[in-house]
Amino acid sequence: SELGDQNLCTASAYEVLSSIYGNKKSYDECIKYELRALDIRLRLVPDNHPSVANSYNNLGYWYNILGRYQQALEYNKKSLICRMSVLGDKHYEVANSYTNIGYDYMCLENYDKAIESYETALEIMLGIEEVGDSSASGLYLMMADVYEKKGDYEKQIDSMSKGLAIKKKLDGENSESVADILYDMGSVYWEHKQFDMALHFFLEELEVGKLLYGEDSLDVAVRYNNLGLNYRSISQYERAIEMLTMSLKIKVNSHAENQTEIATTYDNIGLTYADMKNYIEASENILKSLEIRLSLFGRVHKDTLILYEHLGYVYSAMQE
Repeated sequence: SELGDQNLCTASAYEVLSSIYGNKKSYDECIKYELRALDIRLRLVPDNHPSVANSYNNLGYWYNILGRYQQALEYNKKSLICRMSVLGDKHYEVANSYTNIGYDYMCLENYDKAIESYETALEIMLGIEEVGDSSASGLYLMMADVYEKKGDYEKQIDSMSKGLAIKKKLDGENSESVADILYDMGSVYWEHKQFDMALHFFLEELEVGKLLYGEDSLDVAVRYNNLGLNYRSISQYERAIEMLTMSLKIKVNSHAENQTEIATTYDNIGLTYADMKNYIEASENILKSLEIRLSLFGRVHKDTLILYEHLGYVYSAMQE
């Protein structure tokens, strides 16, 4: 208050307050103080001053969090204009503004504009040696999200592949970031019924998971379980049994606290055997699942009752 609203230090203080309120998720207060900071700066420094650009950028960020994408877009465009006038059109911060604008357009469902903005950001980033690859990988994955929303499956996969290649180069082929992309690519192929390609990526992600977490980790058990369900859904029952049994072995040997997961895996194995018309193995596994769930939940519980249904189906099929 001693400095008054004609001092840049006051603007900086308002910006600090804005950040504090933002961290507390009091976004209306956050925006109020950032607007005060911006007002002071616009009166005291040129319209394209870096501090003005930062205020515009911050306001774009906070409005994005609030889901007010049109307002976010307007401020991000103003930040871009400021930055370009001072920094030129090949600067890292200019690329960041284009990235923010691309995100706003995506949220506003203007997908062509989103792609255009991301491609501009990508072109700039690739021209900056210090940050090119690390920023490009993220932009390729953001573009993949837009292509997914557009329903352009081939370009989605192409963008993900480019992002994956860069991540392997930067983080190593056995990194967590690479595993995440492998799984996502498998999921995209699965959704489009390209099961062989999907399984290729899921299996590659499994191998990365073994190296990251250890072959006998529960994280790997989850991957085996998911693969088992994938194989079962496309009637590759023997592979399904193989994967589900691996998952069960890890869970049992690790003395997993979550016994419900063990019960579920026994049930999945039993149902897969039922699909194969091996009803003896099916009933044995479902009974093991039932024994666990009875001890955990008792007889009158939805997770127990569904196993009685599964047993009923198996016993009925055996009689036939």
